[in-house]
Amino acid sequence: MDESDPRPQLTTEAGLSEAIDSGDFKRACEAVKKTIHSVLNVPRVSIWLTDKDTASLCCLDHNSATPITPNTCDLSALNNYINALEQTGVLSIDEESQSPGAKDLIQEYLQPSNAVSLLDTAIYRDGCLVGILRAESLDEVRNWAEQEQALLVHMSDLLSRALIARDLESLKSRYAEVKAVISNTQQQIIELEKMATLGNLVAGVTHEINTPIGIGITTISHLEFLTSQIEQAFTAGSITEKHFNTYIHSVNEACQLLTDNLNRAADLIQSFKQVAVDQSDDTFLLINLEDTLKNITNSVRPELNKKYQTKMKLTCEPHIHFKSCPGSLAQVLTNLLINAGIHAFDQHHKDRKVCINAHKANDQIIIEVRDNGDGVPFELQPKIFEPFVTTKRGAGGSGLGLNIVRTLVQEKLKGSISMESQPGEFTTFIIRLPSL
Repeated sequence: MDESDPRPQLTTEAGLSEAIDSGDFKRACEAVKKTIHSVLNVPRVSIWLTDKDTASLCCLDHNSATPITPNTCDLSALNNYINALEQTGVLSIDEESQSPGAKDLIQEYLQPSNAVSLLDTAIYRDGCLVGILRAESLDEVRNWAEQEQALLVHMSDLLSRALIARDLESLKSRYAEVKAVISNTQQQIIELEKMATLGNLVAGVTHEINTPIGIGITTISHLEFLTSQIEQAFTAGSITEKHFNTYIHSVNEACQLLTDNLNRAADLIQSFKQVAVDQSDDTFLLINLEDTLKNITNSVRPELNKKYQTKMKLTCEPHIHFKSCPGSLAQVLTNLLINAGIHAFDQHHKDRKVCINAHKANDQIIIEVRDNGDGVPFELQPKIFEPFVTTKRGAGGSGLGLNIVRTLVQEKLKGSISMESQPGEFTTFIIRLPSL
């Protein structure tokens, strides 16, 4: 043993440290009791902790075959004992001890428990006394050696460390639980946002589809009228070549008008259908970027035009194919585009525009969504993707939209998103995706 080190050198030090730092406080107590019992050769080792109200000391653990009596001590009756213990760090007590602190414990514990000699040291947590580590002799008065006292102090320090490990493990477990709840809640919010987005798109697309259908119905009614007129002229034998040529010309115009508007309605329905299908599927697929962006913008355009009076322009480098999750990409871009309509412009802003530019750069797909709106205040820019940050707090903004966008980009699309903004001029969101 190194005489310069007052702490006994324990052959079980490695195993003891592992038990102390395991986070299992009961296991740590067992290791400490076993070590003290072995090295000090005492029949009873007990560990006491204060209760939640710090009104009592309660025996948490001991190595005795018989119950400890009493197993609870009222701290208000041990003021002198606690003060003495805090001052000296370790107390040796037997029937002959005369200090006020010793007399408290003789009456409260030593005599009722049939112990003959005690060696006590304090257990601290965050600088506060939270317990007692006690070695007990039951058959003879022990003259506790300096190294024996040092051992007990060392063991109490280890128990303090074990309490920290236990609390840390508890915090880790609680953190994992909270993280799981947050993740589940966030996923629910994403799903709700997805449904709300689709609901808004339905309203916009429905209105937009009504226009070509309305034109089609009007055109068919006009065709029916022209056909009725030409039929009457034919029946009466008064039809002329001029009448017939005029009718043919009108029919051709009507057919072209019907074809254009029905195709327009069909394209809108197809785009919306594709976006709706994409948003319900988290599968990674090989996609054509230009076609995907056209479907998304065609679905969003009616709502931007009707509700927010905002024009949209798409520019995409052709022939870009890469693996991605079209559902999450559709939700991200839909949120950004609608977000621009809601937040980018004040009510007096004219010539509202949102431009989407997409291209490939090295091993990345770059998609930029840029508006010519009012920009984001400088003080909000560093935390724009944080939850509950919004410039429309008083107008119903929740501040979750961009947080959801970032989550989808990072976790679903395995990419990154950033923002650049100049107040009074523009805001640009830049999405970078791997070109797998």
